[in-house]
Amino acid sequence: MSSKKNVMSNKIILFDLDGTLIDTAPDLVLSLNKLLKKHNLPLAPYAIARNESSNGSKGLVSLGFKKNNSSLIKEFIEIYQNNICVKSKLFPSINELLDELKSYNIQWGVVTNKPKKLTRKLLSLINLSVKPSIVVCGDELPKRKPDPIQIEFAINKLNINKNDCIYVGDALRDIQAGKAAGIRTIAVRYGYIRVNEDPYNWQADIVINKASSIIEGIKKLGFIN
Repeated sequence: MSSKKNVMSNKIILFDLDGTLIDTAPDLVLSLNKLLKKHNLPLAPYAIARNESSNGSKGLVSLGFKKNNSSLIKEFIEIYQNNICVKSKLFPSINELLDELKSYNIQWGVVTNKPKKLTRKLLSLINLSVKPSIVVCGDELPKRKPDPIQIEFAINKLNINKNDCIYVGDALRDIQAGKAAGIRTIAVRYGYIRVNEDPYNWQADIVINKASSIIEGIKKLGFIN
């Protein structure tokens, strides 16, 4: 986990990574299908595998192999590390959002269940217009989302009041973690959501359909004067 000196306001927007900030599904599914091909198994349909991408290596391996074991997960991660930013890109309007947050002197950060090694590599290859104030990864603390410990660590590290933090994510566990941490939440519907899931049932404070609407959601919550 990392942070930089707080030179902006004591307000922050924390984001999930995969399916919220960055569209990583193309490379995750590519890596899964490379692994399936290696084992002479049928390739996973992109549309189905995309919606499983939010559940990371375990979810994707389980989808493709109908089972999960550490050996397969290790193989998948090795392939993914070498294909982590082939087609992955920021969702539309994310850099514009980060620029607008900066114009309001609002910090931003990442709280993800993705392992540190993969997160660092991905962020180093993605062209972010504004660098995050903090990044907390899934293997850096004893628990991870839906447990609130990662979010609590981030706001404590930067000395942020809970009323001055919003968490944005595309999965139920994101909203559960934010609510358990005592902060406001925004659910995004453009991410990796299974067909039987409805973000409107997650009890987020705001639900939005596209990244360009995140700033509107933040304003609706009274976060920006």
